[in-house]
Amino acid sequence: MIYSGRQFSNEEYDKLENGEIATDYQGNKYDGADKRHIGEYNCYHKIFSIVLGVSKPEYTDKQLNDIRESNLSGFEFEGKHYTMYERNAVTKANRVKYKKTKRYSNISESKWRY
Repeated sequence: MIYSGRQFSNEEYDKLENGEIATDYQGNKYDGADKRHIGEYNCYHKIFSIVLGVSKPEYTDKQLNDIRESNLSGFEFEGKHYTMYERNAVTKANRVKYKKTKRYSNISESKWRY
């Protein structure tokens, strides 16, 4: 998310979650339109309270930009470009599918006694 690692007042955070334009503590504006809510759909972003002007940001602007660039550079697989975030989502979906298949396989191979 473009606003990951940013600090918002409660009022501005509510704007962001409601799809409105919100301003972070440094004065940068972010458009919350067409974005999913933070923490939904297996998103690993966390929200925690801070004291604006006192709490130090977790990452510097340079670190945040480096993280975004690394994610976007991603990799190619079978002719398609994937971000690192997409890789994690596909990997998780495949693990779930594998576990489900394995569970049904174990059930069908077990010997039932009545």
